[in-house]
Amino acid sequence: MSWEPNTVEAGLIATGVTLIGILITNQAKVSEFRQKWIDALRDDAATLITHTLIVHAADAQDDIDGSYTKIHEATARIQLRLNPKEASTEEIVIAMNEMRNANHYATEFSELNERVNEFTRAVQAVLKNEWKRVKWGEPLYRWVFGAVVLGMITFLTAVVFDNGAWKLHF
Repeated sequence: MSWEPNTVEAGLIATGVTLIGILITNQAKVSEFRQKWIDALRDDAATLITHTLIVHAADAQDDIDGSYTKIHEATARIQLRLNPKEASTEEIVIAMNEMRNANHYATEFSELNERVNEFTRAVQAVLKNEWKRVKWGEPLYRWVFGAVVLGMITFLTAVVFDNGAWKLHF
């Protein structure tokens, strides 16, 4: 006995396949944008650290106006990129401000270096979490995808058992 889907079953199968396709396409696009966000945050953090160290190491006769501009640009881009309501991004802003303050007031390189390390750790923590989101997908995507897969397995199991395709022979 072979199983042939009726109109409703064929529609459900087509809908399930279409939903999976839409979810995969949407997730791919979201992951692409999130990866660009990660790369941009990493680049801005590196720019900020680099030019902060250049300014701190500069002598009075060095022309560091360009570095100051880069520091302000990177700071603005980082702040605009972050959600101020998230605790992890708040840590980045605090560490960034402490690093910038230490650049102006710290006389010892070790003090500035500690602030740079704090900023680096805060950025790395956010980047790690964002990378996990890229790797595993958005929570809604995972939930819907799991529900669709479970529904398809349930549907196919019901069809197979209902049509007698699996029979135990003793």
